Amino acid sequence: MRGDVIRIQNALDDGARIENTFDDEGCSALHLTSMYGCDSALEFLLTKNLPTCFIDMMDKKKRRTALHVAAWFGRETLCYKLVKAGASIHLNDYQGHSASDLARQANAEKLARFFTQTLRTRACAARKGANETDL
Repeated sequence: MRGDVIRIQNALDDGARIENTFDDEGCSALHLTSMYGCDSALEFLLTKNLPTCFIDMMDKKKRRTALHVAAWFGRETLCYKLVKAGASIHLNDYQGHSASDLARQANAEKLARFFTQTLRTRACAARKGANETDL
């Protein structure tokens, strides 16, 4: 039942709002799909043009985003999709851990390297953009 795209679509058709639906711990549908590894459900949700503020929403208990959760479980594919959708890599949870830190704790070194490289690439692009506006 978890990750059932048809049920999610039916709920949306019945008026459910993804951005307003959370469990008791403040976990969104993105948190839950990341936790349970529901690739198809995550992909479906990301097609709904969710705002970055929702993608980066933190749960109440550990102040983790869906990206933190996916990294903690070492779910590479889900992390890649969340980052592509605009998830912020630089955010820290309640213990000051980034998604990269959590990936390392999960022994997902390839994923941790991906986060590090993506941060570097984004920083270089931001510096380049800032330099171009100075001209």
